Amino acid sequence: MVKSMERKIILATHGHFSEAIKESCELIMGKQEKISTLSVVTGMGADEMYEFFCNEIEDSLQKDGCLPLIMVDIMGGSPYNQAIRTLRDYEVSIVTGLNLPMLVEVIVMRNQLGYEELAELASEVGRNGVGIATRESLLKANV
Repeated sequence: MVKSMERKIILATHGHFSEAIKESCELIMGKQEKISTLSVVTGMGADEMYEFFCNEIEDSLQKDGCLPLIMVDIMGGSPYNQAIRTLRDYEVSIVTGLNLPMLVEVIVMRNQLGYEELAELASEVGRNGVGIATRESLLKANV
C-alpha cells in the first residue's frame, strides 16, 4: 500500500462550526483533502464522539502512516473531552481555540513540519491571529 504524505487534520467543534471553518478555509485556499469534521449536535453522545476520533486516528495511521492533528474549538468542551480520551491509546496532539488563521497555517505547513512542531505552530498562530483594531492603532500605523 502506498502511503500518502499529506497529514490528516481533524476539526471537532460544537454545532456546525467545523464544517463552516473548513468551507471558509477552502474559499481562501481552494479545495482541501484529508480534513475530517465532527459537528457536535444535540443528542450526540460521548461514546459516539470518542469512536469518531478513534476511527479517524486509525484510518490516518493505516492510510497515511502518521497521526492526524486534532483541532477543537474550546478547551474543556465535549469535543475536547472526548479527544482527550484518545490519549490513553494514541500519542496525538489536541490543539484548542480553533480559528481561521490557525487552520490556514496548519494546512500550508502540515507536510513541511514534524508533528510536534505543527501543533506548536497552530497554537502560536492561533494566539497571534487574535487582536484589536482601533482608530488610534490605525492612526499610529499610518494606515
